Amino acid sequence: MGMSVLQAAEEYLKLGWNVVPLKPRSKEPSIASWKYLQTTRLTSSDLSALFPSEDMNIGIVTGSISQLVVVDADGPEGLSSLRRLSLSSSVIALSGKGRHLYFSNT
Repeated sequence: MGMSVLQAAEEYLKLGWNVVPLKPRSKEPSIASWKYLQTTRLTSSDLSALFPSEDMNIGIVTGSISQLVVVDADGPEGLSSLRRLSLSSSVIALSGKGRHLYFSNT
């Protein structure tokens, strides 16, 4: 059996990445305000309140709090830009429209 949503969120925290709870099958935050997560580091004990349901999604707060930048290259134009700029990453996720390249300072 796979990892639970709560376990996955804890693993992201161990990587130093702050997370935000998302509505089920959505990219929309499930909390009214998530901006504080850009500057306030979560702890494991915070997660159970933020992720009460197993059908929730997990978002990663990029930027300085997580020391993570994600480049989203959509469609042929985006992929062409990656080649032209010679951007490459050892961590790449395929999306429905292109690729996400992950860059970290850690």
